Formats: sequence, C-alpha cells, structure tokens
Amino acid sequence: MLQNNVILIVDDDESIIAMLKLHLERAGYNVTSCNDAGQAVVKAKSLNPRLIISDLQMPNWGTGADAYEDIRNTPFLKETPVIFVTAMGHEDAEQMLRKRDRRTRLMHKPIDWPQLQAAVLELTGPAHPPGAGAPAKPAAPAAAAPPPAPKAPEAKAQPKPAHLRRMILLVDDDPHGVAMLQLHLEHAGFTVSHCNDAAQAVLQARGLRPWLVITDINMPGWGSGVDAHRGIREIPSLKETPVIFITAMERDAAQKMVPSDPRTRLVFKPVDFPKLRAAISELTGE
Repeated sequence: MLQNNVILIVDDDESIIAMLKLHLERAGYNVTSCNDAGQAVVKAKSLNPRLIISDLQMPNWGTGADAYEDIRNTPFLKETPVIFVTAMGHEDAEQMLRKRDRRTRLMHKPIDWPQLQAAVLELTGPAHPPGAGAPAKPAAPAAAAPPPAPKAPEAKAQPKPAHLRRMILLVDDDPHGVAMLQLHLEHAGFTVSHCNDAAQAVLQARGLRPWLVITDINMPGWGSGVDAHRGIREIPSLKETPVIFITAMERDAAQKMVPSDPRTRLVFKPVDFPKLRAAISELTGE
C-alpha cells in the first residue's frame, strides 16, 4: 500500500530534489530520487511509483524523454502519471514531448509549487497515509491499478527495446574518465549508462540488463568493482553478461583481484581505446 504513495523525482540538480522532497513529504507522499535517465528506468520498474516527476535534460544515458519512452513500454507503468519539469524553451520541450499522453504534464522551471501541487492532485488525488478517512479510499483504486504488480516478471520476459540491446553500463567514480569513455563508446555506436559505485552498478544492471559492463575496480561506497561483478553474476539473466574491468592498480594486484571468469577482461588505465575496443569485440563478437 505504501508503494502506491511513492513519488519518484528524477533530476541532476540536488537543490531541486531537496525543494520538491520537502514540499511533497509535507503533503504526505513518500519520495525517492535519482539523477539520470538510466536510474529512472531502473527505479520505476522496481518501485512502481504512484507518480514520476522528471527533468528533461540530464547527464549520462538519455533524456527524460528517453526514460519516459522506456517506462511507457513497461506494461504495468503505462498509466503511471509523469510530470516533466524543465528549463528548456517551451517550443523545444513541446517538440521533445510531442508523443506524450493524457497522463503526462509539462511544466517549466523555476518550479511554482502551487502549480505543481495542482498538477500532482489532478493526476493522483491527495496522498493517503494510513488512517486516512473513507473519502481518500476511492482515489486509491485509480493509483492502485498496480496490483498487476505480478505482471512485473512478465515485463522481464519481454524483449528489450532496441536502443537497450547495445547498452553498455559504465561504472567509475572518475568523471573525466567517464566522459572520455562515453564519448568514444557513443561515437562507436553504443548507448551508455553510467553510475559511480558498486551498489548502483548492481541496481542498474538488474533493471537495464546491459549488453556489456565496464567497471573500475576501486570505487567509493559499498564494495569494489569485483563485488559488483559478484552481485551481477547472482542475477540469473546476467550470468553471461560480459564484464571489462578497468583499473589504475598495479598489474599483479589487479590480476589477483579479478575473478577467473571467461566472460571478463582486464584493461589498465589510462585506457587505450583501441585495446578496449578489441576487448569488447573479443567478448561480444562485435
């Protein structure tokens, strides 16, 4: 029941997230957030939120519109309300969202809270915490259409959208290294999603089911790239997903850490892109 009171905020501006979270939690909603389109898809599929509030322009893989397309291709999220908030010009934003449906709204930054609140209420009705009176109940079935939550496994069985079939998940906490690799990989025709620690790597891999994972070994937060590899291998659908480790560690130390898995390779920093490309071809045949 609590799940149906969750609002997912997607924005790379932490001050916007903090402001929206404050207002929405005061209004009785449970709020979770992420800062790019790849994570938005992962979280939407795992949380089945009552509402999504998303920026349009964001870092890493894709835009808010790309995440929206993927979310709408997920059967149990077809009716999930989405509010886009953007600093883009009105005509550009309208063009980017020309395929939006009746469960979608567009608003412009700076965000006017009363206007946003009105849109939230229009699309979802009031928040209904435990103990809310009978009047709130009728609104619940509309948002509670997610009881097809059992359909979640069905969604996994469906083919991935074409733009995710050559998706590479890049895991590294070095923004300069990420920018360089992303530039090369996208130029080579791949789609790239990025995160910067092992925990997010496992979460994103579970949701995106990438074609290939490229991960640093030493990272902040929970665990290393090797721990992320172990977590990914525990997901049945990812047991054969190729993983390339990239590292600035000493060769001997790195080789001892990297598991002896025929679907992995080790490349040293600074990354030589032709060598990385050769490793990708060796593992994937492309």
